[in-house]
Amino acid sequence: MRTWAAAVAALLLAGCDTSVTNPGLTPDEELDKPAAWPAVVVGARRALSDAIGSGTLPVSQLLYWSAAVTFEINPAGSTGSYGIPTDVQAGLPTDATMNGDWTQSNVARYTAEAAVARFRRVMPDTVFPKSPLVAQAYLYAGFANRLLGENFCQSVIPVEVPDPSHYVLAPGTLGSHTLYFRRADTAFTNALAVFTATGKTDTQTVNFIRAAHAGRAAVRADLASYGLGPWSDATADAALVPDTAKFLSLLSGIPGSVQLPLLGAGQPVLPRAHRVGDLLRGLLSPDEGSAGQVGHDDQIGHPG
Repeated sequence: MRTWAAAVAALLLAGCDTSVTNPGLTPDEELDKPAAWPAVVVGARRALSDAIGSGTLPVSQLLYWSAAVTFEINPAGSTGSYGIPTDVQAGLPTDATMNGDWTQSNVARYTAEAAVARFRRVMPDTVFPKSPLVAQAYLYAGFANRLLGENFCQSVIPVEVPDPSHYVLAPGTLGSHTLYFRRADTAFTNALAVFTATGKTDTQTVNFIRAAHAGRAAVRADLASYGLGPWSDATADAALVPDTAKFLSLLSGIPGSVQLPLLGAGQPVLPRAHRVGDLLRGLLSPDEGSAGQVGHDDQIGHPG
């Protein structure tokens, strides 16, 4: 009986293909297809969120640590999980501490700019100038460059190598951080031009246009602060943005690694790594640190 069962099993196995094929990474050319274009833009948005604050390696907590350096929050002593490193608390973050922030911020810049380059290469000439996807990619490129300019003292801008089939970059050279502001200004300006060319007036498009004006107002104020542009350009953009306007990144349904670490995302007991101080005076009891937590269905605002 056992011999018969073994023979049947062997026969069944012989008739089945149990091999497994690992498809590997998605071929780059697949991203040239229209069906993949929205995902390319979402990738740029995700990269920006990772740069602002993420548990994804290399870890970036740029928004959190820059808030500590500028005293928007006050470190409460914790340096461990969700804590603030001692060099950041002292206002002199080291290269070792900021390596993840630098890497993720440049990944965000590259992802958005590479998306624009891809769309310019694969989209018909009649589609590119008025594509909402192109406009969004420019928008995220603007915020990524602004993030770099406002948080790092120097820039390294890779040089684009002309190639008809791929986005190819060569190593860049060390330059002023204000180069990021200029790139951001150009990206926001291009975003506004393309959003306008779409002819859309729906709520989402209007909000995107406001975000572009807000971002451009900020970088033009940065440039004016260094004597590289007139303040009137910054105030003109700012006048087009209501004081109550917000540009939010929806975090619903995506991994907790993107949720803002500074608010103790998803933690039932919040870490007391910092105190909000005067910013929320009267709203928190004396022994409270973080005021709340961000869950999967909450939102964060991009720097605005």
